[in-house]
Amino acid sequence: AAPAAPPAGAATRARLRQQHASLERLAAQVGFLAEGPYSSRFGEVCAPQQDDRAAFERYKAFHKRCRVDEACRARALVWNCNDDSFCGGLGDEIRGLSFMLYLAMAVERPLFVRWRRMGHDMLDFFTRRDIDVRVPDGVLLGGCRRASFIDSGHALALFDKANTSEGCDVWTTNLPVQAVFKEGSFVREAIPVMEHISPVSAIGCAMRFMFQPMTFAPADQSSYEHIPAKFVAIHFRCADNAMGRASVAAELDHERDRVRKAMQCAESMGAENVVFVSCSESAKRAATEVARDLEGKGMGVYVSGARARHIDHDHTKLTEQGFRTALWSDFVLLQQAEALIFAGRISGFSGAAASMGLVPASKLRKVVGSDGEISWPPCKPVEEKEVAASTVR
Repeated sequence: AAPAAPPAGAATRARLRQQHASLERLAAQVGFLAEGPYSSRFGEVCAPQQDDRAAFERYKAFHKRCRVDEACRARALVWNCNDDSFCGGLGDEIRGLSFMLYLAMAVERPLFVRWRRMGHDMLDFFTRRDIDVRVPDGVLLGGCRRASFIDSGHALALFDKANTSEGCDVWTTNLPVQAVFKEGSFVREAIPVMEHISPVSAIGCAMRFMFQPMTFAPADQSSYEHIPAKFVAIHFRCADNAMGRASVAAELDHERDRVRKAMQCAESMGAENVVFVSCSESAKRAATEVARDLEGKGMGVYVSGARARHIDHDHTKLTEQGFRTALWSDFVLLQQAEALIFAGRISGFSGAAASMGLVPASKLRKVVGSDGEISWPPCKPVEEKEVAASTVR
């Protein structure tokens, strides 16, 4: 069992700030991107027009006033996910949190976040951008109404509920914000100024409004050393029962076929470097074997040796380093990719990462073809509707 983590607090936040401050030095030393290649696209993707920018700025100003206004704080919407909560995987959590931001903007209520997983305050792994979503000091949530909308709830129904209720609400939800933007009725009726945001970018625009672009901290280097600045990422999302271990024997041939096709897809895209991310140990071994077959083609392949954990199925309290190694480093790394290839099913874990990295839809690919089928390229662009219906880790 991994050692228990000490309580996360001021010391952890101070250490994280020091890590962020050293990123420029890290980039200079190892050539790794401090931020993803598309991190500057927020204005272009999320707020291209004056009305769009004004909507974000209005909520930013409102939220700042509200943090110090007791009457306003009393109407808070709180997105809640704690160690003892059922929230879904990391992709679930981030899509639910993203939806809650748009909902809070639509009903003009302050959004606060209480998020603790595997023994850590998850907000310690983010850097605030335009609004401070931490629950203000001295604010007690004991008197708030509580509800859970996991794998349930309709966006417009939640809008009506949030718009008419009095007092504060603490909600746990993983409402698929990509599907909400794809279907469109909530956006049209509740927050039409955001209609320009595509389903692929719905998570990214919300998270990037709240938080700075994710950066690859020095602590993440234990999982991924010597990775070049430019790379294509491949994500093979394993079955939950294979998390951190090998897939069952009956799946190994299929798994290897998907891995090989994903590598060939990267080759067809002209990738010079590939980072292979998976929760399956057998898929990682397959990637290493395929990489040997590709020697001489000028494509470097990098595979993490760390074993993955599921943030909702595994309630082990980890050290900060253990948490990064188990999943966080993978999540941050995927946001740095120039393109993302889904080797297996389309995953909300990597899909959320790509959205947070504001990776263009044109840079998302999925492996196609039945096992053993030969085609070139063995992949095709991911469609918006497939992202909206993505599964999650």
